[in-house]
Amino acid sequence: MSEQAGGEIKVSVCMVTYNHERYIAQAIESALAQRVDFPLEIVIGEDCSTDRTREIVRDFARRYPETIRPRLPAKNQGGSPNFVNTFAECRGKYVVILEGDDYFLNPNKLQIQADKLDERPDWAIHFHPVKCIYSDGITGADVWPDNFDREEATIHDLFEDNFIPTSGCMFRNRLFDRLPDWFTQTNLGDWPLNILNAAHGNIGFTKEPMSAYRKHAGGLWTGMDRGRQLMLTFRMFSMIDHHFGGKYRDEIYKHRYNTLHWLMHEVDQARVVNQYVEGLESDNRQLTELNERYEAMVDMTSYRVVREIMRPWKQFRSRLDKFLGREVPEEPPQDLATRLKRAA
Repeated sequence: MSEQAGGEIKVSVCMVTYNHERYIAQAIESALAQRVDFPLEIVIGEDCSTDRTREIVRDFARRYPETIRPRLPAKNQGGSPNFVNTFAECRGKYVVILEGDDYFLNPNKLQIQADKLDERPDWAIHFHPVKCIYSDGITGADVWPDNFDREEATIHDLFEDNFIPTSGCMFRNRLFDRLPDWFTQTNLGDWPLNILNAAHGNIGFTKEPMSAYRKHAGGLWTGMDRGRQLMLTFRMFSMIDHHFGGKYRDEIYKHRYNTLHWLMHEVDQARVVNQYVEGLESDNRQLTELNERYEAMVDMTSYRVVREIMRPWKQFRSRLDKFLGREVPEEPPQDLATRLKRAA
């Protein structure tokens, strides 16, 4: 981190972490590596991890006391309360959220985004895409969002989709007095926060990915099943509708309609797939039966062919034995395979 001028904190890196022993050092180091010409703070809320995360955070705070401000509660608070309490201690003009398992890629990221917000006082948020790092068998696009191409967006766009990556976002601090009480009940973190901020200004966009987003089985959102994700989203929009007194009700209804339409499509697709699978299973049973009949037919046909080939020789041998006065012992019954082998 370059030498900073004294004075008011311009950017706060709000970092929340729990059981991120494998990742937290890289996250903190990527924030310390930022090249900025303004005062910067890193506020870390460590939520009583059961691994070595707290020990690592303490070590960094001891080495960089002028920059790192740790929050070390005595008891586990949970993801949302930990964020709310950590965010409340951020003093910067602008805030960036960096979760303990993500990290910054570009050492100029904070300077670039702060400059953008300085230049555009009408923007409440500035964001960029993130590079996706996958593990635990999870796959997806290399960059997210991978299809956003507008220089500017509005709050109305956020009711369609949460296209702003957590670590890719910088926003103006204290656009409202405090986070509403319902915020911790959403369990969606940055989406309702982005909507609350976007009510005070537009959203700027730069297309260069400047941070990394890890997707792994331990992630709160990634590890959640689709049904719970949809339930939390619907509940969040109900709270936001009440918060804004119905101001964005049309957008919320549109999102719900589109979601239900998508769900019906998924159900129809699942039904088609199930019918296809059932058809395949039926076809497979028929093929198995046909194959068994075919093999039996081949066995019988082979036996008959060999029998017809051997018939003249057996007749000749029988006549020869009688002519020579030899007794021909009667052979015991044999299965088809033995008869074919002997006949061959």
